[in-house]
Amino acid sequence: MSAGTLRGRNAKYGNSIHGPTAFEGATNLVFRDTQVITTGGDYINNVTVNLQNSMINSDNPTMRFLLSHCAIEATHDSETAAYAPRCKEGTRTDILHSIMGFVFSGFQSATTLWLSGPAGGGKTCIQREVVKRCMDRGVLAASYFFSTRVEGLDSTRPFATTIALQLSSTIPGLQTLIESAIAGNPSLFSKSLEFQFSKLIAEPLVQLVSQKQAASSPRSRRRLASSDEPEPVSPGQIRVIVIDGLDECQNPEDQIRIVRLLCTILPQHHTLRFKIILASRPEYDIRSTFENPDIKIVTTRIRLEDHNCDTDIEYYLIDSLFEIRATHPSASSLPLDWPSKDAVKQLVANASGQFIYASTFVTFIKNPRRNLMETYKLAMSFHISPSPSGPNPFTHLDSLYTAILKSTWVDLSLLKSLLHGIIVMKSDTPLPELLGGVSASMLDDFYCLSRGTSEAYLCDLHSLVGVPTQGLRTIRFHHKSLEDYLLSPERSGKYHQSPYTTHQQMLKLCCKHLQRWYIGNHNRVRLCGDQAINHAASFWMLHAHTMLDTNGAAAEKLITGDDYAVMPQASLTYACMELQVPHEGLKSMVDQMEQFRTQLHDHSCIRQGRCLSLCQNIRRVHQIGNKIDDFFWDQHPRLAGSWDRYGPAIQPLAIFRRVRFLLYLPDKDWKLYCTGW
Repeated sequence: MSAGTLRGRNAKYGNSIHGPTAFEGATNLVFRDTQVITTGGDYINNVTVNLQNSMINSDNPTMRFLLSHCAIEATHDSETAAYAPRCKEGTRTDILHSIMGFVFSGFQSATTLWLSGPAGGGKTCIQREVVKRCMDRGVLAASYFFSTRVEGLDSTRPFATTIALQLSSTIPGLQTLIESAIAGNPSLFSKSLEFQFSKLIAEPLVQLVSQKQAASSPRSRRRLASSDEPEPVSPGQIRVIVIDGLDECQNPEDQIRIVRLLCTILPQHHTLRFKIILASRPEYDIRSTFENPDIKIVTTRIRLEDHNCDTDIEYYLIDSLFEIRATHPSASSLPLDWPSKDAVKQLVANASGQFIYASTFVTFIKNPRRNLMETYKLAMSFHISPSPSGPNPFTHLDSLYTAILKSTWVDLSLLKSLLHGIIVMKSDTPLPELLGGVSASMLDDFYCLSRGTSEAYLCDLHSLVGVPTQGLRTIRFHHKSLEDYLLSPERSGKYHQSPYTTHQQMLKLCCKHLQRWYIGNHNRVRLCGDQAINHAASFWMLHAHTMLDTNGAAAEKLITGDDYAVMPQASLTYACMELQVPHEGLKSMVDQMEQFRTQLHDHSCIRQGRCLSLCQNIRRVHQIGNKIDDFFWDQHPRLAGSWDRYGPAIQPLAIFRRVRFLLYLPDKDWKLYCTGW
């Protein structure tokens, strides 16, 4: 067909096979320098599948044989893709600009871009938009979307054949070479992924470049001009292969093989000018493969979490909610100010950068067969008070979390302790000086694990939990909804652990660590402190307080034992001697103790008719704290509020040690020691 433009009358059918097309029944079609424009479809490639099918459905047994080993549903123009969500116009502009900048940045260094990001961050939507933009610019060579939700798309078995099929359509002159490779080795479809990739893709591409070089002579150019054979591809033309969801490939070893094939085999032939854009969650096997020096040198990485998307999520929610208001059958009952600005802001905060949260919320409430206001209220409050018997607005999100947690091959009880411990450790501490954040080493120390154990247990959960690799930087959940999921037994099932159990475990460990220091080496000052004891000194009251609130009778049996009676003195002494906490910090600490003592006294002491040892010791520590406060203001008003500015005449170390002795002294001896200062 000569150069020109074709306009399809039946473009409204998109890439569906259920309606007639402009080329129905045609066979052996070859288009040269022809632009195909359809009207009424979403993308310009709607006819592309039909053109490809026309070629494959022809009397070409070799290509039909290739097609039988492909996964068409994994491509960007499949029936599955037709129903897949897309980026709303005007969103994700920053990250899309970075990706397209990579595509047209030349080939001086990186030829592969790795888009990594937490689960539910919208990577697939971004990749589908990248495909569209590459198609619009005429540089898309092939795509492959792994998925666990479509049968057969979680395996690498059809990967090489599906990529080869697409390349045969997008790169002129390649189909004949692929046919020759199949004809010369019909059994290659039963061979390894590497063998298929080499025979169907790498070697035919090299042959194509050789043909182009041979065709550069005047005689060759005259021969091509007089034939119907497509002109071989120009070596300088950019070709983009887009791969999405590599983490959804079920075999981790196959994930590694895919990365190595794309990053090492294609870039070896620089004249082919391929760019690879690969998206996945930052799972361990994928991360470690990209750290390989041979791969790292040709790869650039974009971290989705580095691109704040709250504004995009807010725009998406506003647009979607107003669309629902305009179309829902029960919209007439909505208040005039629905949705409110505060509600949208709360949804954005709940999403915490997670597009899947926002889209799941919208999908749930737009159900036309449910009262809109009722489903909206249910979805808004579900994270606070989920209904065991009612519908779950976030079923899809919960399934994602469960699938990721199931992928870990670790002891479940310890994994639960670590995850729920992180939730508690993120809480506000009554003494900030004692806690510098939740690090992997801190978890190891607190849970009495060998160094590196926490990082090993969390290595497959980087798509849910941010685990920094430098120093003592804080571990954090990527999404607030993960915490809601873990704290709900109906949603998380075996991954749930009750708050009482978590605080009970942690209180026992607090007692163990603080007693170890108090009874053992408390005369030795360590200005940096021990991470586990830091937490124990700061948080033991929080754990005990939560246990009393949750299950007072059970908690009373634990915290009123002799092992816990020493905790008030031990924590105050540690704060003074080890961490040199400022005066205001100590005052805050003893005030927190007194609040806990009041709760304990009202709950247990009054009922038993006597003050428990723990209650008595807290009262004593509170009295000593008040005396320290009074003494500073009476004797050293200029220095009150600071433990480290007493002037050269007073040695801080001596003061810290005397404070430790004061915790054992009767009230009558207090003035003696005060006058000694």
